[in-house]
Order: sequence, then structure tokens, then C-alpha cells
Amino acid sequence: MFICAFMGGRIREEGVFLVRWQRVWYLYQVVAGFSGRFLQWMDGKTGMEKVTPELQRLIEEIPEMHAALQIEFADPARLFDMQLGYGVDVTGKDLSGTGKGEWHPAWVVFGYDYGDPVFVDTREEARGFPVYTAEHGTGNWEPQEIAGTLAGFIRILLLLNAAMEAGDIDYRNLTAKMAPHTGNMDYWDVVIEGIEDNLE
Repeated sequence: MFICAFMGGRIREEGVFLVRWQRVWYLYQVVAGFSGRFLQWMDGKTGMEKVTPELQRLIEEIPEMHAALQIEFADPARLFDMQLGYGVDVTGKDLSGTGKGEWHPAWVVFGYDYGDPVFVDTREEARGFPVYTAEHGTGNWEPQEIAGTLAGFIRILLLLNAAMEAGDIDYRNLTAKMAPHTGNMDYWDVVIEGIEDNLE
């Protein structure tokens, strides 16, 4: 009698545990399914449908940077995360527009420079995707080109990486190699100055 009662109680406990686990698993599947649909929806909201295979390939070629460079780049698999706060907010509200000073729907962010976005215009694939930045917090987005092409931008990053790994910035030699890839050495002068400070 005691053994039967014990076994019966154990079976009931295991049954309750199984039911609870099934409910947790069902809830997980619901949440995972919703998250997947939400992320797909957000991809469309953030202009990610405009990211061409060539742009994706180039972004994937961005090297892992030395810690002395304070520019953060996107994980290519999570590129849409970097669009939040620029073309779209966390609720999916469209923040973009085509008026002067507005965030254009064709712009795709792939990096941050102390909070300033580093981005390309998806309409400019024929030009090799020139790279831009813009100062945040001013109320208006005013793009400034920092590299003539995304491939040239990557070349600049590789040059900076080599200099940082060496631990000694040869400014004249470095900037001479960077110059063919940018018409905005004022921007890169500030970047190099920050690198030198971080290497000290």
C-alpha cells in the first residue's frame, strides 16, 4: 500500500513536471517565433532590404581592429542593430526622411565613432559605396565623406591596424599611404591623434 502510494505520488509529480516543461517549451517557441518575425519586420523597417550582396561582402571584410582605435563596427550578422536610433527607433517607428538634415532611408550604418554614425548610401553602389560620418546630437544630419569607397575605407583601417600593432605611429608615412583613399584627412588626423593618446 505504502509503495503504491509512493509510486503514485512520484508518477503524479513527474506528470506535473512534464506538463510544466511542455508549457515552458511552448512559451519558448511562441516567443522565438515572435522574435523571428519581429526581426524580419525590423529588417524591412531599417532599410536592410537595400543591403546588396556586394555591400554585405565588403562589410564582412572589415578587419577586427586594434583596441586603440575607438571606432566600433557591426557584426555583419547583426547589422540591423546599428540602425536603431537613426533610421528607426526600437519600436519600429520610421525616423528617416528625405528633407534637408533628415536621416535618409538609403543610409545604412555599419560603425560608430564616439557615437557618430559611420555609414554608406545604398544608392551609391556604382561609386563603390563612399563612406560617411555625421555629428550626432545637433538636430540635423550633415554627412561628411571620410573615404572615397568602402574598399578604400577598409584599406585605411588595415594601414591603421599595422601602425597600431607596431606601436609607433609614423605620421608622415601613414598619411601618405592613406591619402589616395580619402579626401578628408582632417577627419583622419583626429582619429590618429586619438590612437596616439590610447597607445601611450
